[in-house]
Amino acid sequence: MKLDVSGCIRPAARTAAAALAALLLSGCISLPATPDALRASAAGTQVFVADAGLADAYRIVAANVARCEDIAMAADRLAMAGSFTVSASKVIEGRFDDARGAASVSVHFSNMAATGYLQLIDLERVGDGQTRIIQHRLNDAAKWERAGEALRGWFEGDRACAGDA
Repeated sequence: MKLDVSGCIRPAARTAAAALAALLLSGCISLPATPDALRASAAGTQVFVADAGLADAYRIVAANVARCEDIAMAADRLAMAGSFTVSASKVIEGRFDDARGAASVSVHFSNMAATGYLQLIDLERVGDGQTRIIQHRLNDAAKWERAGEALRGWFEGDRACAGDA
């Protein structure tokens, strides 16, 4: 007995699934494997000086990146709940070197399609009570402009995330 399932998947869905599979298998979705690779391949940077010492600036950035990434992962899980399950993880990495006057906060992403760094923010002490903040952009999508606005806002007490409307 032959089972005909050709009508079970709509043509548009078949086309979309085929395109996604082709992207995944061809390696078109790739992320920088290290923070240095993201720095080297960044589509640009957004730089500003915050009126905060290095330790305070690091705490502000790390806490807000963690909060915003947690919100983003929850939204992703909610959006995917009705269609299919995707196993993904994000790890927030922080480095603080007071002797060098430098710190960084990065987000490493991993799922079955891609693994690498999504986000990197470098912090450099520039004087007493001031820190240079350097956000390395993964691409030139509008999301990064919103992310830069959110990042600057954190130093003024704002709690917005890049994904906020």
